[in-house]
Amino acid sequence: MNTTEVSGWREISQVVALLVQVRPSPLERTLLVGLKKTGVIAGCVVPIGGHVKPTDNGNLMAATAREVREESGLTIVEPATHGHKVAELIVRIRAQRLTLRIHVFRFYEADSRGVPPKVDPKEFEWLKFIPLSELPWDQFPPRDRDWLEPVLTDNVERFVTITCGRDRFDVLDIKQSELFPV
Repeated sequence: MNTTEVSGWREISQVVALLVQVRPSPLERTLLVGLKKTGVIAGCVVPIGGHVKPTDNGNLMAATAREVREESGLTIVEPATHGHKVAELIVRIRAQRLTLRIHVFRFYEADSRGVPPKVDPKEFEWLKFIPLSELPWDQFPPRDRDWLEPVLTDNVERFVTITCGRDRFDVLDIKQSELFPV
């Protein structure tokens, strides 16, 4: 885990993969999500993601592809070509003096060949592709729909700061701006 101290706050660098697949019949986009068993968002439906490790040498795209492989058994096809950074989240949990810096990448190509993803039983209760129109937003972490839905449906890139009190479920404030303003 890549952890640093900044002004008395512990900062953890993480990555999230929005693995989107386009199904031809009927034409729809799906997102790979699972019910998380561990961590600050245990009990929530989330996309695949995890910590940036020192062995990733700061390569966030490689860290994201590694997390997809470890947690689902799927391989990202040419991550540098098919991956695109779509959001950066700063989640500050005041009571824990913890900052999560989360880099979010979207991928449209994975070597799944219609095979269901394998579930990492330590991380997820279940893992599956769900049509975007059927995502269970009420089961996602609080306020994640605010930034995630525009990223998925409108291709809007976001920089998001979420301020929490006691824990990740105690959201006090959320601020958004464009990730790459013109």
